[in-house]
Amino acid sequence: SVTKQVIRAAAKFGIEEAGTRIMGSAWAPFKAMLSPVFGELGRRYPKFFLLDVPPGNTPTVDAQLAAKQAVSNIESDHVLQKLIVDGFNKLDQGQYEIKNQIRNLAVRLEAINISIDNLSETSDKNFENVLVQLAAIHQKLDNRGESVGFSNQSIIFPLAFDLPSGSIEAYVALYIAGLDPIKLSVNKTRPYSTINVAVPGPGVYSYRLEHREITTLYKQVGDEFIPQLVPISSTNASQIEILPNAVYKLERITFMQLGNPAGNTIKMELSRILSPDEQAIQDKEAMDYLDQLIQSQ
Repeated sequence: SVTKQVIRAAAKFGIEEAGTRIMGSAWAPFKAMLSPVFGELGRRYPKFFLLDVPPGNTPTVDAQLAAKQAVSNIESDHVLQKLIVDGFNKLDQGQYEIKNQIRNLAVRLEAINISIDNLSETSDKNFENVLVQLAAIHQKLDNRGESVGFSNQSIIFPLAFDLPSGSIEAYVALYIAGLDPIKLSVNKTRPYSTINVAVPGPGVYSYRLEHREITTLYKQVGDEFIPQLVPISSTNASQIEILPNAVYKLERITFMQLGNPAGNTIKMELSRILSPDEQAIQDKEAMDYLDQLIQSQ
């Protein structure tokens, strides 16, 4: 995410210079929007605030360590991701220009043919070279007054993907109508993955999910159930309603056939993370439905 790359660069340049290099003229409103996130990171890593050094100064070793810790956790931490999205979606109607400035970053990145998320895979030297290119692009486009037109209703939501229970690795490719493919992978070493997804506005979207994983299934041998690692895969096409200020997840669902475990089917679904009250209602409905199935047997 952009936030992750700003913090990564801050370990070398300080938060102000890093934000300006990556975000250009959008840095000031972006920093204000992220104030709750930086506050939470400062609470977890007290030396994080030492990243706020004057331009041209290098943060202390303690501050660099705090930045590294923040970078390693920010995309897998649902609390931090929700703070980021809440900050973006709560901008009021008089701040749509700020939203457009922030979204403009993605277009500027296309000018050097790189995705902000892919910067995680680059070496420190290549990362610094990218920041130099970004600064030049920001300056050029700001001088020309170029902006990007987005609907005032457009929103960004966090999408979480956790390693399914019993699996050692899993991969998904999500295709939402009108968007570029979204690909996520998790394993025992990195069991959580979160990405921010931008859509033109709230509404119902068609999607297709391709999923594969290596998981543990149990085979009955006599009176015993023996665990076995097996590859499984699925494809699912459906629709999802995208709402403002909501968080979504990719989740493996097992559709069980009572009395016939061999007939169970597994697939991945895109769904909204429910509030505790919503979850309680859904759980009760599921139990009522299960009771009806059992009574009908």
